[in-house]
Amino acid sequence: MRDYVRLGGILFIITASVALVLSIGNHATKERQKALTDETANKARLEVISSAEDVLEDTAETMEYSKEGSSVKSVTSYKKSDGSHIYAVFCTPKGYGGEISMMVGVDDKLTVTDISITDSTKETPGLGSRVGDTAFLSQFAGKGKNIGINKNQPEGNEIQAVTGATISSKAVVKGTNDAIDAVEEVMGR
Repeated sequence: MRDYVRLGGILFIITASVALVLSIGNHATKERQKALTDETANKARLEVISSAEDVLEDTAETMEYSKEGSSVKSVTSYKKSDGSHIYAVFCTPKGYGGEISMMVGVDDKLTVTDISITDSTKETPGLGSRVGDTAFLSQFAGKGKNIGINKNQPEGNEIQAVTGATISSKAVVKGTNDAIDAVEEVMGR
């Protein structure tokens, strides 16, 4: 019986020591993780608005966004020199393997300017992860509200799904449609 107590005590000390070291490591890297996340988000924002001319970057105004059923987390508005706006919308629709973090550029005509997938690492490698490929994302540029998806030949306001990754493709379409809806709401239309 005494051996059990002694072994239990030793295991407790080892477990407590490991937990303390992990806690200290997590605390020590917390600021660095936040800085890297912010840097990635800023880079994605600038990427999706880069097609717009005369964007005044110092006019960025970010608004948190929360609406039932929407994948949108925040909307960042940038003013252009002609007085119009362009928006970078951060959203996290549910894909096959979990949330897909993405940034969607939307102009004030409610048209998609560009999309940047910031994290699709949970999607199936070689299939769902291909939603981050330029060939897939370039289909969205110039599309407006209510984008549809087609597995074969897209027409009008549709895009072609990635073969073998319909769920991931639908997630990106949902995120894009949610982004357009959020911008429309922010603009007060």
